[in-house]
Amino acid sequence: MLGIALRADRDGVAIGIRWVGVLAVLSFGCPGVEPSETGTGAGSGGEGGRASTTSSSGKGQGGGSSSSDTSSSGTNMGGDGGEGGGCNADLSNDVENCGECGRACVKDENVETPRCVDGVCQSFCKSGFVNITQPETGPDDGCEAPGRRAFVTEDSVTLQEIGGVAGADMRCQTIADSQKLGGEWRAWLSEEANTNAVAERFETQPAAPYMLLDFTLLADSFAQLTTDLALDHPIDLTESLTPVMATAVWTGTTPAGLASGLDCNGWTTQNGEVTIGDAAAFTEEWTQQETSGSCADTAQLYCFEQ
Repeated sequence: MLGIALRADRDGVAIGIRWVGVLAVLSFGCPGVEPSETGTGAGSGGEGGRASTTSSSGKGQGGGSSSSDTSSSGTNMGGDGGEGGGCNADLSNDVENCGECGRACVKDENVETPRCVDGVCQSFCKSGFVNITQPETGPDDGCEAPGRRAFVTEDSVTLQEIGGVAGADMRCQTIADSQKLGGEWRAWLSEEANTNAVAERFETQPAAPYMLLDFTLLADSFAQLTTDLALDHPIDLTESLTPVMATAVWTGTTPAGLASGLDCNGWTTQNGEVTIGDAAAFTEEWTQQETSGSCADTAQLYCFEQ
């Protein structure tokens, strides 16, 4: 009887287990929506990307959410982030948005032409002012300091290449323009025949100090250039911001800014002597050396901003 009862219990347990299995299939089958026949499901669009301040479009691509377990392919596309915080400007050259949106290059009485170069305000200044500091971020300070610039030409030229005072002025202006320096430029060159001396044709108002292109101080004023007979620093930096190699400079000009009378007959002949300066000097020899030069030689030019 005991053995039969155990068998009955075991049979009952076995039967019970089988029924539980059937009920589980009937009661706990796959819930929810049946899988798609195509097996693809679109993920929800991600949050729009924040626009970079250096982007002109300001668009960002959103990231997609993970695909549903019911998708057989798992394909999921994120949403387009849409418009961000960009200002749709060329931040490299836009004077109203230079380097960053809303950063305008100053326009005031000291600025000749506002200019944005590679995201930095490098405005051209009016006569008598210079743009010494050019901050890459924050407000632009414009042409914030009084001053005029000067350089010595990198290349030496012959007498014929000078072309007289007018030709020398044109050469200085062309070189300055090629370097995008802005401003009006003239050569430190005098001619006695028509009283065309530096002191008579240079702009000196408003009064301002003179500087090299790296803003090293040369003299506090035109008066220091022409009466104190000394510079604070030699004019030894070229238009390309390189130290001058040869130092002989055509001038025909005395330390007072007047014609010396030695100018190769008005810069027309290779015969004779000429007043030359020394670009390595800061005494009066920067414009008039004790020994005159030959009109058959080559020399450089000083170029001064007006």
